[in-house]
Amino acid sequence: MRRSLLLFAVAAFSLTAADTMPFTGTWRVNLDKMQAPEKPNQVELGNGTFRCLTCDPKVDVKADGEDHPVKGDPSSDTMNVKIINDKTIEITSKKGGKVVDTDKMTVSADGNQLVSEDTSYPPNSSEPVTSKAQMKRVGSHKPGTHDVSGSWLLDKWLELSENAKEVTFEETQDGLNAKDQTGFSYSAKFDGKDYPVQGTPELDTVVLKRINDSTVEEILKYKGKVKNTSQMTVSADGKMMTIEWRGSTGFSGKSILEKK
Repeated sequence: MRRSLLLFAVAAFSLTAADTMPFTGTWRVNLDKMQAPEKPNQVELGNGTFRCLTCDPKVDVKADGEDHPVKGDPSSDTMNVKIINDKTIEITSKKGGKVVDTDKMTVSADGNQLVSEDTSYPPNSSEPVTSKAQMKRVGSHKPGTHDVSGSWLLDKWLELSENAKEVTFEETQDGLNAKDQTGFSYSAKFDGKDYPVQGTPELDTVVLKRINDSTVEEILKYKGKVKNTSQMTVSADGKMMTIEWRGSTGFSGKSILEKK
């Protein structure tokens, strides 16, 4: 009888902890359920110069296959834009001479789709993060420019490496501890104050605000500037997390994560 009561007490405690700490656990992104931004990315390649008008910071560099200095981006200090042919370009970003990101952009034969194949190298990760995304053209192609030029709306994610699909949260009475497999992490309280972020040069602090028992607002910053705001909500059954996010340049979307 004593053992039965003890097991019942343990089970009751576990259920209560799950109910009151819904964020605790490892969550895996479902690529098929992601809601892409409704704002297109705008790039232009003409007269030997590559520009990204919707990037933060904006990009304006020569497309001659050589490294050129860029300013305002904490993750890189040079960019190399190489024209492969009239449908394909490759962009390589470096920091201190070390490659931190490569992006191969290829336009379809009809000019209406673009596939971006990206490889990034997080500073605290032993493995790179790879992704492949398909975009569709919005509007027309500007005559006299490379085929990659134009407004491109994210259509769907085709691939994402395993080390970028999961994030683990540990919820406490007054905050959240977060970490992923690329080295990104933070430990913050629900008090609206800035707390340090580790593992990425693009962010340095996070602010957490509890909206209710199942919803938390996460604000990520760099040098005091808000870079991304997310509202994270766990479903009533505790099996799904919906993240509605908005970036500093107006891009917004929705991600669906499922508990492992």
